[in-house]
Amino acid sequence: MQGSPGLLAHYSWLDDSKSNWEVLEELDQDYGTQPPYPQSEGWGLDEWSVTLTGYLYVPHAADYILTMTADDQFSVWINKGDLAMGDHPTASPAAPGSDWVHVIDEPCSTFVCEEHAVTGTLTLAQGWHALHVYYYDVSNSAAFKLEWQTTDNSIVPRAVIPSRCVRGVCSARVRDP
Repeated sequence: MQGSPGLLAHYSWLDDSKSNWEVLEELDQDYGTQPPYPQSEGWGLDEWSVTLTGYLYVPHAADYILTMTADDQFSVWINKGDLAMGDHPTASPAAPGSDWVHVIDEPCSTFVCEEHAVTGTLTLAQGWHALHVYYYDVSNSAAFKLEWQTTDNSIVPRAVIPSRCVRGVCSARVRDP
C-alpha cells in the first residue's frame, strides 16, 4: 500500500471546539500530563481524544492477540472484509452487520482508570485490513500502546505494531511492507 507509515490521527478536545490532524507513526504514545497540542492554542490538559484510522498489514494468516494498554477509555476495531485495491470500508465501525469486528472495548466505568491492558483475539488473513482505534483521556496522565502477537507467539512475537505495517491512506497501488 502506497503512502507513508503511520495512521491518520484526528485529535479533538471536548466538544470538538479544538481539532487537529496529523499522521501518527508510532502506536506507543506517552503524553504524560500534557495535552497533545499546546495550551497556548487553547487545548486543555484533559478531556481530549484521538481517533486513528487507516490500514493494518497482516504479514501472516493466523489467530492474533491485540493488546491495548492505556488509561481511561479506548476501543479497537478491525474490518475483516475483503478490501480490493483502493477500496475503503463502506460502513463505520459501529454499524451493525458490517465487516467490522470490535476487538477491544474499554469504556472505563469508573470514569478515571489507571493504566491497564485489555486484549482481544481474532483470526486475520494475510494482507491489508482497515483499522480504527479510539482513545479518550479523561484526566491525569495520558498514554496508550497497541501491540500484537500471534496466539502461538512464534510467527509474530508480542511487540508494538510496527509503523511499517500501518498506513493512513489507501491507494490503488499496493505494495507489501
